[in-house]
Amino acid sequence: MLPGEYRYRVLVMQGGARPRAFDGRLQFIVNLRRAGKDAILVVPDEAAEQGSAHQISFTRFHRAEGVFRVDPADKVRSVQVRLLEKGSEQPRATQSFNLS
Repeated sequence: MLPGEYRYRVLVMQGGARPRAFDGRLQFIVNLRRAGKDAILVVPDEAAEQGSAHQISFTRFHRAEGVFRVDPADKVRSVQVRLLEKGSEQPRATQSFNLS
C-alpha cells in the first residue's frame, strides 16, 4: 500500500425469514487533521458516478472491499461507514471506527 491509502473490508447483512432486496451504496465519512485543522472527507464524493464500486445490491449479505486515499500529510482520526438505501440520504446503518 502507498502512503495515504486505507484498505477497507465491509460485511453487511440483513436477517429475517424473508429479507427484501436491498439496493443502495456505501459511504465513508473520514474525519482527519489537515494542516493543523479538523476536516471531513466524504468517500465517494458527490461527483462520483452512479456505477461506482460503492454501489451495492444484495438480499442476505454482501462483502465489499477496496481502498480509499487521503493526502499522506493528513492524519485520519476516525472513519464512519454508512449504508444508504437508494433514493434516501438517511443511513440505514452506521458503524464508526477510531484510528487515533
